[in-house]
Amino acid sequence: METLTGWREPSDSTACGGLRWVMLNRRIIDDEDSRSSSASAHDANTTVVARTSSGRVLSVSLCLAPPPRSSSFYAVWLGGDGPAGSNSKEEEDNDDDTRLLVLAAHDDCVLIEVSEMCGRFGDAHDYFLYEAGAARPPSLSLLPGRYFPMQCEQHERAGKEAHPRSLSFPYRTTGVLRLGDGDVLVAQLEFYYDKAELCVFRFRPGSGSGWVLSRVPVVHREEEGGEEYAKLQGRWRPEFEATVPVGNRFMCWVDSSDGFYLCDMAAAEENRKLRYVPAPVATASHRGNGRPESHRSLAAAGTDAVRFVSVAPRCCCGGGVGESSCERSRFAFNVTTWTMNNLRTTTEADEPMKWFKDGVLDCDEIWQLPSYGRLPRVAPRCPVVSADDPDIVCFMVCEAYKCIAGADETVWMVETNTSSKTIISVVRTDIFRHTADACLPIKLHIG
Repeated sequence: METLTGWREPSDSTACGGLRWVMLNRRIIDDEDSRSSSASAHDANTTVVARTSSGRVLSVSLCLAPPPRSSSFYAVWLGGDGPAGSNSKEEEDNDDDTRLLVLAAHDDCVLIEVSEMCGRFGDAHDYFLYEAGAARPPSLSLLPGRYFPMQCEQHERAGKEAHPRSLSFPYRTTGVLRLGDGDVLVAQLEFYYDKAELCVFRFRPGSGSGWVLSRVPVVHREEEGGEEYAKLQGRWRPEFEATVPVGNRFMCWVDSSDGFYLCDMAAAEENRKLRYVPAPVATASHRGNGRPESHRSLAAAGTDAVRFVSVAPRCCCGGGVGESSCERSRFAFNVTTWTMNNLRTTTEADEPMKWFKDGVLDCDEIWQLPSYGRLPRVAPRCPVVSADDPDIVCFMVCEAYKCIAGADETVWMVETNTSSKTIISVVRTDIFRHTADACLPIKLHIG
């Protein structure tokens, strides 16, 4: 990874205890990847070994790096199976294709999916919970499989042969939450028309409650309703883009229709409900440049608040949101941040939930900074809010994402402070490691 002269480079201290937060890449690397990885060498103190349901032995460890570099898991199959996730010629001949992915993360807990292709029934899915805390050695626990279908799966599999293997959890609708008592919840949300189902597993070291499936009501206040409510009711199911844990109590399922569903996971199962919260601003047009999450994000902003970040085009005069017809300013943009506080109070009292605008960072303010240097003057993408300070946001900047003839495909990660309107650091990175939802901001409490 390259850092250009004049830019502040992230701290080279990659010791586990020296990092306050990390951007954890969903993609798990192997031996070949590690030779070109932006992360540091994997740390032996974070290594742990476990066995899959098929009997294969998997070793995983962390490769940590300071933001805006990404951190990753390094995985190896033990017993002569080769690097985890590799697709050697021998594996292809045996029709044994394995995929590893970081599905969700919170605090010192990471949910890892291991998928193995096994015959006509498709993939066999194993889910491991990786825990790494300062007061205990790391662990890798295989969760029990989920063999019963949720409502949408029942609809999609109607009339088909029964599936004998554990069913999968889509990463956009699956989350992990460390509760205040130390237990860990793994939860998946699914909608079918206006019906919502929540599948939850409560994990304790050495034990678990089993998967519990329940129907949860959806709350939409009248003052937040009207046209928006009718639009929600008319859809088959929301198009979720991410699941965000907040504090040790809340889970947010972010909907690409400009809002999120909030659930108090600390409530008793029979008292849980989903509350739809509209985003503070509608999605702006970006001339077809990918999914909405490429230009906005929702993140935790403490134990009881969320932060919303939006990158939106603005007109060339600076007087409002909307793409400019002026060629000179066709890439002009604003970065706007909002905060919603007191999630606990508003959910318990069922009060209106209000967004407060924190500030606006205009492209001219960024581009005129000496530290911006020769970076492309295009709108940044894929905002990642720091798990340590919500004012700090990392963006991806690449000229090639705007349809420019002969565009430079170099990808840069830019760490900014949206409050002080400064650039903290800039690094060059690998384009394949930073897609719109590639990195999870978390704190790993490792000693």
